[in-house]
Amino acid sequence: MAEDSGVNMDGITLLAELTDKQRQAIAQQCVPLSFTAQQQIITTNVYFVLTGRMRVVNYSLLGREVSLEDVDAGGHFAELAAIDGQPRSASVMAYSDAELASLSPLNFNKMIDKHRIVSRQVMMSLAGIVRRSTDRIMDLSALGANNRVHA
Repeated sequence: MAEDSGVNMDGITLLAELTDKQRQAIAQQCVPLSFTAQQQIITTNVYFVLTGRMRVVNYSLLGREVSLEDVDAGGHFAELAAIDGQPRSASVMAYSDAELASLSPLNFNKMIDKHRIVSRQVMMSLAGIVRRSTDRIMDLSALGANNRVHA
């Protein structure tokens, strides 16, 4: 547990291979935040979910909410914008009351530069996003209209 920041990063999957001391150093760079259910997160920081559940969503041109992924305690999100400096690719809202640790893009990039194992975990996470997206695109492209609606 990081004494200075009050953030305990021990349960964060992305940081599981780091030593306690390394996790504490990262925790000291984080800002602890609390969110209530249905509250939306609007920043460019990377977030680690300490407790609760977050939902990553996008909105269709007609305003329909499309759920992309749920991120439970131990997970992280918003790394894409931190890596490439582009606007967020999706919105995130608290699905339940949640405690998060926020890390600036600058410190996130320093962390992945410094810790090869974390870089590898980030790559694996991004690869998973690409694979799930590819599967979804193939399903929606190859299915007939009735099946697309059902999917």
